[in-house]
Amino acid sequence: MAALLGFIKKPEVKEYIQGYHSNGDAMMYDDIYSVLRKAGSLRMVDAVCCGKVKQPALHFIKTKSCPKMIPMQCTHAIIPHVPCPFCGADKRLEILEVMTHEFGEEEVKVIIWMDARRQGQKEEGTYNTQRELQLDLLTINVLLERFRALLSVCITHCQEIRWVRLMIKLDFAQLKPNTLLIFTDFAAVMAL
Repeated sequence: MAALLGFIKKPEVKEYIQGYHSNGDAMMYDDIYSVLRKAGSLRMVDAVCCGKVKQPALHFIKTKSCPKMIPMQCTHAIIPHVPCPFCGADKRLEILEVMTHEFGEEEVKVIIWMDARRQGQKEEGTYNTQRELQLDLLTINVLLERFRALLSVCITHCQEIRWVRLMIKLDFAQLKPNTLLIFTDFAAVMAL
């Protein structure tokens, strides 16, 4: 997301994108700039998915407001191979498609995870490697293709993380008074 932010801040890109107007509910320059500037995957998921709706079936803690979540059809396509007709990266981020037509072959610096060669060799003769963040050059077309692919994975993961956090809160709320709760390493992983 940082590479995209740096790219859309260029004066010629900003001017070109600000001249674009969507017929639908797509994000415009100011919207996408504000989401990319905060550099958070949860913010991006919230920006491309439908708004959160109340979940009365999960309202067990009556002293607190009813929990809200993004509808499951938006994040997990409950009806197989039928994405939400109102949201998604293709509909909300159509401005990125506009960028590929005008600036698709322009290269930008990105920091991505790559295999870095390390000392020593394996038995089959290949070198030992380790995953590290490294600088690389990608065209806008390749960058946006990778961004879309990772965003689709991120959307489901963020929804599942929110679900687990809500379940943890509900479990805590239903504990009997004077209950001793012991966390082990395995339980602590769920809170991460």
